[in-house]
Amino acid sequence: MLKYYPHGDLKNYVAKNGRSLTKQLKRWARQIIEGVAKVHRNGIRHSDLRLDQWSVDEDLNARLCDFNASGYDANKRLDLPASKALGLESYSHYMPRDPELDNTDLSDLFALGSALYELEAGEKPFAGEEGEIITEHFEVGRYPEVDALSFGGITGKCWKGEFETALDLLHAGEKSCGL
Repeated sequence: MLKYYPHGDLKNYVAKNGRSLTKQLKRWARQIIEGVAKVHRNGIRHSDLRLDQWSVDEDLNARLCDFNASGYDANKRLDLPASKALGLESYSHYMPRDPELDNTDLSDLFALGSALYELEAGEKPFAGEEGEIITEHFEVGRYPEVDALSFGGITGKCWKGEFETALDLLHAGEKSCGL
């Protein structure tokens, strides 16, 4: 059973309600990181993290959804074999890697960095550029400017692979930007 979320997805909600959401953006940043930390703790890789993958509920909480590209580790308790996460993120959220390999927590964290950028900047990384060009930027370690963004420090570290877990990212966000 799917629950209806009256405010739609986070990307459109932010676009519609403008920059007056400064305090709320910080709350959502924390919630989206916590959501990814929870699914990772349960052996799930989402594999398509973008701002429009979070719904906004009646209390304006961000709820992670759309797991159709996800994969998961084997679960003996539920007698489930492992399932590879082979979904490919959009170019602006895609960590350059062999697309034939299973997605990882690290590729999810890279995409989460792009989602944090999108949340605060109001657009995807390298908005307006062609997909292959975006991939080239990321492959050579060229990222959008983040110094003026509240979440810029943690966003850049996501793109550079400096967090092992979403929980590490959360702790760094608590220290650096008061999440």
